[in-house]
This record gives sequence, C-alpha cells and structure tokens, in this order.
Amino acid sequence: MITNVARVRRDVNDPSSAIDRLSLADARAFAASPACEGGMRPKMHAAIAAVEAGSSASYIGAPQRIAETLAGNATVITAS
Repeated sequence: MITNVARVRRDVNDPSSAIDRLSLADARAFAASPACEGGMRPKMHAAIAAVEAGSSASYIGAPQRIAETLAGNATVITAS
C-alpha cells in the first residue's frame, strides 16, 4: 500500500508512533480501533485482506520510498 507516510502511526500526528510490524491479529485490532482513522482504515483493510488471501506480507509505506518499503522499511503486516 502506498500512503503519504513512511509507516502506519498509532497517533497520526506523532511520527515517533510509527509501527514497524503487525501480526494479522494486531492489524485487525488496530484497523478496528479509533486510532486508525481517515484514509488509513481502507489501506489497513486492503493490507489485511492480502495477507488473509495468502500473501506472505503486506507493506504500507510512502511512494517516494518504494525500494525501502519493499525492503521492509515500512509497516509490515504478516500472518503471525
């Protein structure tokens, strides 16, 4: 997923709240929480759906950092 931040944040206004990794269960919980707001919610749901469909991982990061995102310098959602 491409978004305007390098990682998903627990607090949209606090870059230090960036999330490196989430298990599928934690991703579901975060997506259902009030902290996941605005345009991040559909991105989280799409990333969760990809892992549920069999992808080994989903990556959420910024478009200007595609190579870094794919290398894992992003929020990575995995099945476990």
